[in-house]
Amino acid sequence: MDHRAIDIFGWIRAGSAARGDLQLAAMPRLASLLAADTGTLAWEARGWLEQGHGGDAALMLQVRASARPMLSCSNCLEPVAADLVVDRTLRIVADEASAARLDEQEPEIDVIAGSRRFDLLELIEDEAILALPPLARHAQCAAPGQWDDADDDVANGPSGSLAALASLRKGGPGGVQ
Repeated sequence: MDHRAIDIFGWIRAGSAARGDLQLAAMPRLASLLAADTGTLAWEARGWLEQGHGGDAALMLQVRASARPMLSCSNCLEPVAADLVVDRTLRIVADEASAARLDEQEPEIDVIAGSRRFDLLELIEDEAILALPPLARHAQCAAPGQWDDADDDVANGPSGSLAALASLRKGGPGGVQ
């Protein structure tokens, strides 16, 4: 089955489920955020009907995914593996206007517009991007150019313009005593 163009409404009504693996390199928007585009993202999706408010059946979609992509360490900028985990439940509605209205009425439920040519893999990529950690860092990582106490200005005393100011304060040339 082509998961890039499914009738999401019929797919959910049928109680369908799917799973697979995607190469990180095959998801260009996600890959552009990574230090390396090697590896895979394991994903699964399932749909079901849920009794909604007012007796209407709500179309529900659960998306799960996991990967261990390489991100750039926020300290040293070298690659570091990070956990990426997606577990989202979404309500699917007919159009953007309905999604916006339901978002205002029920902010605790994530609502998106579906279509008869819905790209499930694009949704999975979107959710993976949102699940990336904002900062990745090695467990034991010093920032580049991290100072030693020996390099600290306080230990060595002020220099340059700071030295000139300090000498004025101590009563140096033209300073106050």
